[in-house]
Order: sequence, then structure tokens, then C-alpha cells
Amino acid sequence: MFRCSSNRIATLADFAHCQKLEELYLRNNSVSDICELVHLKGLSRLRILWLEGNPCTENPAYRTSLLQMLPKLSRLDNSGCMLFSICSYC
Repeated sequence: MFRCSSNRIATLADFAHCQKLEELYLRNNSVSDICELVHLKGLSRLRILWLEGNPCTENPAYRTSLLQMLPKLSRLDNSGCMLFSICSYC
């Protein structure tokens, strides 16, 4: 588990090699580019992700893009995960 909310984090690149990470809480940071989400793609053990409050979450493709990359997520921004449609943004 990694908690680092409200710390002005602007990139997710530093988490790309955290293969054992199961929970990641990065609420209220500065991740603005939805393409930053691709850095999380290899985190196959990630089950809980909370990015709410980052500018990238305002993008309409945010939720479906993440669920496509991380199909084993059980919680995203305090909501259960179900993938209704798949879209590719980046």
C-alpha cells in the first residue's frame, strides 16, 4: 500500500516498477495528463486505486481507460469496478 495524497505529484512514472503494489492512494495531486495512466499498466497486483481530485480524472475517458489497462481493479476512486465498454485514448 502507498498513500501520498495532496502532495503535488504530477507524474505516475515513478510507480511503473512497483510490481508488488496492491493499493495506491494519490488523491488530490497534480496528475493532469490522462496519458500518465499508462505508467500503471504493468501493475498486475493493483486492486485499489484512488486518483480522485487529480485533473486527469475530469477526462471522459479516464475510468474506462484505467479499467482497460487494469482489469483486476476492484475499487477505483471509492467505487466498485465494472467495465461496460473499452476505449483507447492514448
